[in-house]
Amino acid sequence: MSTIVLRPSLAAWSRIASGIALGLALTLAPAVSRAEGAPAPAPSASPSGPGIATGSSASNSSPGQQAPPSHPIGHLPIIDVSPVFTQPLDYSNSSQLQGYQPLDVNATIRIPVTRDFSLIFDRVIGGTLDVPLQTQIVPGVGSVSPGVTRDIVLFYHGTYVVKKYLTIDAGDAFRHRAYNAGDISGANGVSGAPFPASYSSTEAHWAYLGATYATHPIKELGNTNFFFTLQGQEQNVDHHVGLLCSPGPNIGVGTCTAALALSGPPYVDLSIDEDPHQNKYYTSQQTVGLTIPFDAKRSATLTVQDGWGALSWYENAAFPYSYSGIEQAVLAKRFNSTFTLSLRARQYFQHTQGEPFPSPDIIHLGAVDVIGTFHLDTNTLF
Repeated sequence: MSTIVLRPSLAAWSRIASGIALGLALTLAPAVSRAEGAPAPAPSASPSGPGIATGSSASNSSPGQQAPPSHPIGHLPIIDVSPVFTQPLDYSNSSQLQGYQPLDVNATIRIPVTRDFSLIFDRVIGGTLDVPLQTQIVPGVGSVSPGVTRDIVLFYHGTYVVKKYLTIDAGDAFRHRAYNAGDISGANGVSGAPFPASYSSTEAHWAYLGATYATHPIKELGNTNFFFTLQGQEQNVDHHVGLLCSPGPNIGVGTCTAALALSGPPYVDLSIDEDPHQNKYYTSQQTVGLTIPFDAKRSATLTVQDGWGALSWYENAAFPYSYSGIEQAVLAKRFNSTFTLSLRARQYFQHTQGEPFPSPDIIHLGAVDVIGTFHLDTNTLF
């Protein structure tokens, strides 16, 4: 068992390097076709990542460069469906993968309103939304190996291209938990399970406004372009959080006392509110990155980015989780207007802040994804 560190282990990056090598082989091969409550469930909470806060994860467009509708005046949906296979990187033992599902499907529906403005719906799942966290060493408790969770994020938003290289994105997002391996039934902490079956609904609701600026391709750097994103978020506070007062880590939390916890089954169900006067959290996230078209002939690109700040916040947590590193690398090959194959590696590092784990332990997780995106512009069908 190892204590969380602020940078990935050599073994973790070795696994990423192996995945990158596989991605290069796939990318450079000739085309054969045209084409995260009450503090009880929090340790199993996986943070979201780049693309999660902004949506449009299934899009084929580069950051800051929204592709215009392929039909000049079409207002019919443009659909991206993206099956994703995820390999966890930083779990500590195989027992953490009980109930793990490596295959998921993301989807994006975009409706062009004008040439510059679009309405978008995203369903984001898989990747770091599913993988377990690295094992923690919690003072007074010992080793904690969080299990698998399965979160789904829904985005309802609009994008406006001010100029070709500046995009404004605003909308509303809802993240909810569909599975939690920390409970034998998988139901504890799951959205939609009636209280008290779900002692704390692991959900996040937030509105956001962001801007992405991408530079012109720089010829001297092989037509590389850089992009910068700044996003502000307004996140709701849940005043009706449930808590099961039972023996274990809940003792001392809220009004859960040892006397209540030892009263024997059925244990006491409590409702707590950390701060009745707090209704909103205002947070931000920043991202910098670059896209390298290293093989223009084969439409192959490498995108690398780093970010920091707050990601989506579970309303049953004490405060939003903050991150010192949100690292991502994506290799993508566009076979044609219908299909793109991508290999994505992610590593997340949390600030030392005592949530969801006591300081100095923090969240650390990573994953490698293989993503196939199928693109359909229904405006071209009529």
